[in-house]
Amino acid sequence: MKYCLKHKWAALLLLPLLVLVFVPSVSAQALKAPYESYTYDFWGVPTPAPQAYLPTKAINGIQMGVGALNNPQDLILLEETAFILDSGNNRIIEVDQQWKAIRIIDGFYDGESFEKFSNPQGFYIDDHGIIYIADTNKERIVVLDNEANLVKIIKSPHNDVRFADMFPERFVFRPRKIGVDAIGRMYIIAQDLYDGLMVLDGDGNFRGFIGAPRVAPTAAELFWNWISSDEQRRRRALFLPIEFSNIDIDELGLIYAVVSGPAEDEAIKRLNPTGEDIIHRNGFHPMRGDSAANFHKDEANDTRSRFVDIIARENGMYSALDRQRGRIFSYDNQGNLLYVFGGLGDAIGLFQRPVALSERPGEIAVLDAAGRVTVFKPTEYALLIHSAIDYYNKGNYEQSTIQWEKIARLNPNYDLAHSGIGRALFYEGRYAESMAAYRLGQDRSGYSLAFDRYRQQVIGENFNYIATSIVVLIILLVIISRYQLYSKLKTAIGQRIVDRFGETAATITYVGIPIREHGTFKAGFFRLLDSLKYSLHVIFHPFDGFWDLKHEKRGSVLSATVIIIAVVLTFVAGRQYTGFVFNERQTEYVNIIFESASVLVPFFLWCGVNWALTTLMEGKGTFKDIYIATAFALVPMILISVPLIFVSNYMTEAEGTFYELFQWIALLWSAGLLLAGTMTTHEYSGARTIITSICTVGGIAVVLFLALLFSSLLNQVFGFFYNIYLELAFR
Repeated sequence: MKYCLKHKWAALLLLPLLVLVFVPSVSAQALKAPYESYTYDFWGVPTPAPQAYLPTKAINGIQMGVGALNNPQDLILLEETAFILDSGNNRIIEVDQQWKAIRIIDGFYDGESFEKFSNPQGFYIDDHGIIYIADTNKERIVVLDNEANLVKIIKSPHNDVRFADMFPERFVFRPRKIGVDAIGRMYIIAQDLYDGLMVLDGDGNFRGFIGAPRVAPTAAELFWNWISSDEQRRRRALFLPIEFSNIDIDELGLIYAVVSGPAEDEAIKRLNPTGEDIIHRNGFHPMRGDSAANFHKDEANDTRSRFVDIIARENGMYSALDRQRGRIFSYDNQGNLLYVFGGLGDAIGLFQRPVALSERPGEIAVLDAAGRVTVFKPTEYALLIHSAIDYYNKGNYEQSTIQWEKIARLNPNYDLAHSGIGRALFYEGRYAESMAAYRLGQDRSGYSLAFDRYRQQVIGENFNYIATSIVVLIILLVIISRYQLYSKLKTAIGQRIVDRFGETAATITYVGIPIREHGTFKAGFFRLLDSLKYSLHVIFHPFDGFWDLKHEKRGSVLSATVIIIAVVLTFVAGRQYTGFVFNERQTEYVNIIFESASVLVPFFLWCGVNWALTTLMEGKGTFKDIYIATAFALVPMILISVPLIFVSNYMTEAEGTFYELFQWIALLWSAGLLLAGTMTTHEYSGARTIITSICTVGGIAVVLFLALLFSSLLNQVFGFFYNIYLELAFR
């Protein structure tokens, strides 16, 4: 027994070692990253992605050797050192690569007196080590050399009478953030200043404003402002643009800026020195962080991203810091989302109040206003993305393709990887392969360019065959026209029908030869064909056609039903088989029932509401007449859309104007026929037809509202009885 117990304890001690040997090890990413990494696909759905950056350390002021940080607001990483703006303690801390304090700058000598900072909110260090400090509460810009000696103090330009009219009344100069370009020009974000970035030259002279965010009041705000009295307008808040929250300047002198407040489509800007926004917005979604998805936008629960800092990076990339969720969103120079990392919380890699972001080779750091700096290192995944972009920008498309292929193996759901492969293959002249890659990446613009080149290539290689086929086709058409082969064929078919059914003075005709009207299936089938053939007459001669549909019985409920079925099938086919360039739907998730209902419900609502209204407005048409006329009015949708679906697979994005033109022709043609059918069926005047049609649309809206209301009440009643059932069942 003692022997058994001894070996039992030995086995228990060896169990952890056995687990380590025989169980696959947990990745370092899973251990180190307390956040999830993801990107958004073409349809705005978050998709998981490998971690791009992992946290390596989190350092507070005590660990730096300078005591606790108090509401720090800015951070700059240099190659050998880093600077932290400890705003609450009115000081700048310089640390080495191990994040140990080297010196503290808490003021400067101005002549004989020592001046201290007062709540500085931002600073900038240029390539010569000159430090520009936005000394907020003392309403000044302080410029120090790399030894912290005073170079100059810049006061507010609004005190100059020459510029007094350019600033708001009672303006107080409170600089918050500052950036400096290669020639010493300063760009300043000032508190409560809505005219954009304040520009000062190297000597501190005021040069104006650039890049003011656009005012974008909502339609509701404009409406209420329009109907308000003068007194109400005065009491209402002005439509003021949102301020910038932070800026950065790249090596080309371009200014990257983020707008404070909830992120919208233009939350990130790239401004040239004249203030023009030249950023590329060619990604699947606007560069607004998590606002690309369906997040709440109501005032009480606005969860859209709010950017507080931005950094310019190599190869035109840039990263923006979102204080709403503590995430860093990185984009390429075309506005494509590369990766996301970070989050809110207490663990290493998470933040409580992120305020600043900075980068140096191989390292990104985030400053938390709660008093610590978190350092991140790139993973192999991020390094592959960076190298793929770098190779592409240098024209090394073969290596770029190799890198993107590695990325696609790490993350098969990464649309940008497939698009990157497509771009590289395109420039190598491998257009068919490029098209396939672009299709996987849902990149319709790239696919269109590759297809255009591929189409030119195929036509060039097969020009002789194509030209010969066209000549032969023209010759055949001439022969058919010359010898009237079509008429002879038509007569022969008609004679076979006569031989089968007999020739009488019947009311139904097919290809010009009368057929006996009889209650057989075949006779009914030919009657249906005649009615469908007549629809071609209706769409070109609407008033005569709709009159005969009603009074001469040229239409039938059966033929109208066939047309509606054809419209439904055309609509579903369009959803599924429209060319990739023009079809932005997830074809694998097309719901035939839902798509059919999207045609049938409006159709029957129109018929029902129109019948109900015209009954009260002395209309002469029955529900049957309205049903038939409405169905026949939709024939152009079939005749134009069916060939358009086929042709769309061979059109490029540049030819999309023609695609949209024919879609509008089909829609307007059907709408015109619908008005003509309503006028003829009910024997209305033109004005009364338009009024009736408008009322019909309004009636449809009322019916839908009542249906929604009834559905909501039904759900509440069901929920009430279900709760009673739960109370009785579990009491």
